[in-house]
Amino acid sequence: AMSTQVEKFSFVTRAEPLSKHTTMRVGGAANWWAQPQSEDDLRAVLQAVQQDRLPLRVLGAGSNLVAGDDGFDGVVLNLDKAFEYSHVEENKLVAGGAAYLPKLTHIALQNNLGNFEWA
Repeated sequence: AMSTQVEKFSFVTRAEPLSKHTTMRVGGAANWWAQPQSEDDLRAVLQAVQQDRLPLRVLGAGSNLVAGDDGFDGVVLNLDKAFEYSHVEENKLVAGGAAYLPKLTHIALQNNLGNFEWA
């Protein structure tokens, strides 16, 4: 197997079964599973994915997803707890990529923030 820039990160695992990360508990292995713990980690791993020219997929909470038994020949990026943050700054709702929509809707309602009615 070729050596990649992606492998150098401590938050990247090799041959990670996708079945561990989907609610249906099915799916083969991803060649690389990346779970960055900060925005700096995220930036660095995305640069490495681009340098290595690897296919990339983003996986959220893993619901409504059926991963194939063949797995994924590339990098699966998962934003976990480190990206679940949300808070209000002045009249803006600031949220990480892993924030849950129902929680954001609740915060918007509590803080009288408009333009979130669709959620």
